[in-house]
Amino acid sequence: MVDLYIGVVEPPCVRCRGETAAGNLFRRVWLDCPHIWIAQHDPGQHKRKPCNGAAALRYTKLPMDGNNNTAQYIAIEGVIGVGKTTLARLASQAFGAELFLEVFEENPFLSDFYGDRARYAFQTQIFFLLSRYQQQQGIPQALSAGSMVISDYTFDKDALFAGINIAGDELTMYHRVHAALAEKIPEPNLVVYLRASTETLMQRILHRDRPYERDMERAYIQALNDAYEAFFSQPRWQGRLLSVDTDELNIISRPEDLAQILNRIRQALQLAPYQESLPL
Repeated sequence: MVDLYIGVVEPPCVRCRGETAAGNLFRRVWLDCPHIWIAQHDPGQHKRKPCNGAAALRYTKLPMDGNNNTAQYIAIEGVIGVGKTTLARLASQAFGAELFLEVFEENPFLSDFYGDRARYAFQTQIFFLLSRYQQQQGIPQALSAGSMVISDYTFDKDALFAGINIAGDELTMYHRVHAALAEKIPEPNLVVYLRASTETLMQRILHRDRPYERDMERAYIQALNDAYEAFFSQPRWQGRLLSVDTDELNIISRPEDLAQILNRIRQALQLAPYQESLPL
């Protein structure tokens, strides 16, 4: 049994930034309010500086055991350009989680695929499938070590893309390989599904200006958008899906937008502290 101390800064201040101190005995959540310290020792033993304007610190001692709710797997999902990686990076810092990012730029077929999808789809999908499988082998180890895990993709998303990009015998072969590998991949406790209109997605893709995405067709993004909507409407996701409409959000320039999303994640996973009924 480990005693976990949580210190909450009041009042909240979204302009504050996080810091690590006291030999990593505690860490503070940043870009979200209220700010939190987490320690395995009495926080009263260490000196710390509250954020500007904070009135006081209050500490709550919570019993924790090997089945604590911090060792959970959160996957961020959505169509190309919706902001998955940005949210995953910021959320991992906020929750002190281990971060798993999709390594898409190492795919040697990707640029050719966007130029000729029919010709290079199978090679592209198989490379992604094996690459994602290899990377996700680290997730069970992180969870068993008590770490929270945040990823900017799910293993299942690979099959979603395959269903759009390949067909016939190639798709049959793909599904056989995917099914064999998927048995060894843990399911996320929560999927944060970032939604956006096709017009918003095209604008964001244009803004980030990745060379291999410059010829991205609007019809392809629309097809992905439709496929994602159908995919996450399946009953299998019920109870572990958090949908967030992002058309009007900007988690980079407006920290309050990020704070709302992080609060909804805490609420979905029952991670204290969170504010009830915070709409987006």
